[in-house]
Order: sequence, then C-alpha cells, then structure tokens
Amino acid sequence: MARVFSKEFKEDAVNYAKANKSNGVRGNAAILGIGYSTLDKWLREAREQEQSDLTIEDLRAENIKLKKKNAELEEVADILKKATRYFAGQSK
Repeated sequence: MARVFSKEFKEDAVNYAKANKSNGVRGNAAILGIGYSTLDKWLREAREQEQSDLTIEDLRAENIKLKKKNAELEEVADILKKATRYFAGQSK
C-alpha cells in the first residue's frame, strides 16, 4: 500500500533536496526515508509549478505594459480626431 505524505512534508522534502543538491536525488531520498521516484516526482512538480508561476507573473507584467500602450494610443487617436475636425473646419 502506498504511503500518504502531508503537503508540509512534501514541501519540506523538496526544500531540503534543493538545499542539499550535492547529495543527489537518490541520496536525499534515502536521508528523508522516501523512495527515489517519489522525491524525483515531487521535485519535477515543484519545478513545473515555479515555471507556471513565472509565466503568470510575465503575463501580468505584459498586461500592464499593454494597458499603458493602449492608453497612449487612445490619446493619440483622440488628438488626431480633434485635429481632423479643426482642419476640416478651416478648409471651408
């Protein structure tokens, strides 16, 4: 039967393995009393989560940048509309 580990234990194990990379995954798994494949899986999941978190932060930063650019372009478009109306009135 498979052992069930708490979320806290998994997080602690991943943090320990990251802090003690010199032991290798197999060595850290032995120290922690868990299987190599279990720790390896937890480390891969943690890496994937970190990458998705970075992606979300990148998307947020890009969204802010695009909103600023959109506001600038709307302002330019408004100025051009006013200028067009002004010069259209001058040509009569």
